[in-house]
Amino acid sequence: MSIPLLTKGYLGGATVNKYRMVKFSAANTVIQATAETDAIIGVCGELDITSGAMGDVILAGIAEVESYDTITRGDLVTSDSVGRAVKVTDTMIASVTIHYLGIALESSVAGDIFQVLVVPGKLSKLDGIEATAAEVNTLHDVTAGTVTASKALVCGANKNLNTLTIADGGLCLGSGAGTAIAATAAEINRACDVSARLVNCTASTLTLSEATHDGKIVTLNRAAGIAVTLPAATGSGAKFRLFVGTTVTSNTTTIKVADASTTMVGFAAVYQDGGNTALMIEAGGTDDTITLDGSTTGGIIGDMIELIDIATNLWFVDVKISATGTEASPFSATVS
Repeated sequence: MSIPLLTKGYLGGATVNKYRMVKFSAANTVIQATAETDAIIGVCGELDITSGAMGDVILAGIAEVESYDTITRGDLVTSDSVGRAVKVTDTMIASVTIHYLGIALESSVAGDIFQVLVVPGKLSKLDGIEATAAEVNTLHDVTAGTVTASKALVCGANKNLNTLTIADGGLCLGSGAGTAIAATAAEINRACDVSARLVNCTASTLTLSEATHDGKIVTLNRAAGIAVTLPAATGSGAKFRLFVGTTVTSNTTTIKVADASTTMVGFAAVYQDGGNTALMIEAGGTDDTITLDGSTTGGIIGDMIELIDIATNLWFVDVKISATGTEASPFSATVS
């Protein structure tokens, strides 16, 4: 039943069915509401209002209203196309400014007469805001400076973010659309990680790789020699620098290409121990191995060998070594 706190008589501008929401059509004249955007003022009482006749409209209190849809107690309710109650939805609010009659005090389904607390009002979409409720919710529970999946990014007090994952090729720098950063994360780390520029090797074997050793200085620290193997030459431009940190006293240190189809070009400067001269040696057309024996072909502490992946199946080498005894070429062809 209805418990009206404020009822007022109005002239019917058209027939208004009982328990239907109403709006003004003229001064002191009402008609049935026809949409959620209508300025709803109240609800028709227990008797229809005929066109041109006076009738009661409940403006405040508890009123009985006809339902057009499934409504749950506590829902805000507004009008359908003929003044019946429908629940206010997020979709409505996101699209237009809506007017509501009040709050459902009972749950209902289509055709029910149920109680509504009549407190007319309106909900306005903010001017210029096109975001849906779901889009606005991307800001909910966001911690400034912390990246959370499926949430908006908000910088911390120092304009910082804790962690941000960007796919390779997805970062652009510069004005306008910017220029895509083509380097991968691994490539950037190789170029910028100063904490690992020196790689120490004390094992008997070492397989060089672009990912681990490109742009680094590899220190060879094994007196019994190290067998070093280069990666396949593809023309990548990868550069390896090998520094002899411990003089070879037994066996040899060898630096070999990956397969028999690959060779070396370049030079070796063998500094003579008997004077202030050097022996300059060119890598031959079939050379694929550098041997440091700790004596006549280098392998003395302080020696440096630089290797560049210059083309498919071809390494450029720049060897600077010191020797004892009768200096000799460190180059040979041993890979089959």
